[in-house]
Amino acid sequence: PGAPAPFGGVRYQPLMDSPDALLLPSEEPSDGTRNKHGQLVFQGQPDFKPNLTPMEMIRRGIFG
Repeated sequence: PGAPAPFGGVRYQPLMDSPDALLLPSEEPSDGTRNKHGQLVFQGQPDFKPNLTPMEMIRRGIFG
């Protein structure tokens, strides 16, 4: 599958969609909308209510 990795093992290439792949309407990216408590709300996902978007997490240094 991938090229040899240092110290043994194998490097894997990330999976990529083909250039002609289309997103289905249910897969369109969305940052949701905020409710009165500041939580993000997503249509069809009533139990998923994060308080930060992925970009907000990255800007706050989620990866250190």
